[in-house]
Amino acid sequence: MPDTGETRFNDVIRGDISFRNDLMDDYILLKSDGFPTYHLANIVDDHLMQTTHVIRGEEWLSSTPKHVLLYRAFAWQEPQFIHLPLLLNTDRSKLSKRQGDVTVEEYLRLGYFPEAIINFVALLGWNPGTEQEIFSLEDLVKEFSFERINKSGAVFDIAKLNWLNKYYINNSDKRWSTVKDPLVEKIKKTLELRNIVVKDIDLTVSAIEQRLTGPNELIKILDTEFIFLPQKNSDGSVKKLNYPKELLIWKKMSDEEELKISLDEIFKILSDIPEGVWASQVEQILLTEAANKGDRGMLLWPLRVALSGQKVSPGPADIAKILGKEETLERVKDAIDKI
Repeated sequence: MPDTGETRFNDVIRGDISFRNDLMDDYILLKSDGFPTYHLANIVDDHLMQTTHVIRGEEWLSSTPKHVLLYRAFAWQEPQFIHLPLLLNTDRSKLSKRQGDVTVEEYLRLGYFPEAIINFVALLGWNPGTEQEIFSLEDLVKEFSFERINKSGAVFDIAKLNWLNKYYINNSDKRWSTVKDPLVEKIKKTLELRNIVVKDIDLTVSAIEQRLTGPNELIKILDTEFIFLPQKNSDGSVKKLNYPKELLIWKKMSDEEELKISLDEIFKILSDIPEGVWASQVEQILLTEAANKGDRGMLLWPLRVALSGQKVSPGPADIAKILGKEETLERVKDAIDKI
């Protein structure tokens, strides 16, 4: 290395950069076995490959003057250098495997859309100078430029990735790469492994997908909000819900007698809905009957608990669609039997 002066070069993102030569140590180019070190092999390979742009993380910035001096020593054309900012966790620490998934393959395996991942990665440390957040490949080719990449580290915000993925779930016409929804296949496989049996698998999968904030929450939501899904026992029978009868009582009910009247009414309302129009009419009928009560909770709360066994779940009409008429009536009867 020179003992005096500075080594200057240009970085597309950071502009002109200089390093004092007297602060840089001499470095090894050939090892004792005759093989080159990375610094030498790297620039020889790039030169022979006619590399025009070197794009790498900012941690390589301090090594760049060594590479620049080698290019100049060989009288070779220097490539353009582009040192990208680091990817950071939300706590501003460097993104690493120890703190979560970091590979594209892993996010694809979890069920994220390729379109969401590409869109998300493009926005890590870059923006087009507008409010636009959804980009097609054509948009990115047209809008992207290295000059608009930020110098500071980019935060890997999983909430933003989940938001983008939800967009592509709800806007299938905007997907340019994915024909099948990878999350749908993942949900179906998981339900099968859990011995879940439902009347309409597509309706069930759609309901689950809409409640997810991200594919990585599938197991959690199946164990909480969708714990009500019918599960087969080893003998082929369907497991019964297990919940205390007190949970059925709406806060404005005075006693169990009032609860029983409400459940009996619910059973009659549901029994009168023809099987053939169950999925299309059960929600409207329930909402109309509940509104007639004055306090919708008098009807919808005990129905929610009877069908789900819990306080927090999808709406009772949505559950009734998923379960189908037969299983819905069976669960309401079970609730009546608890009183």
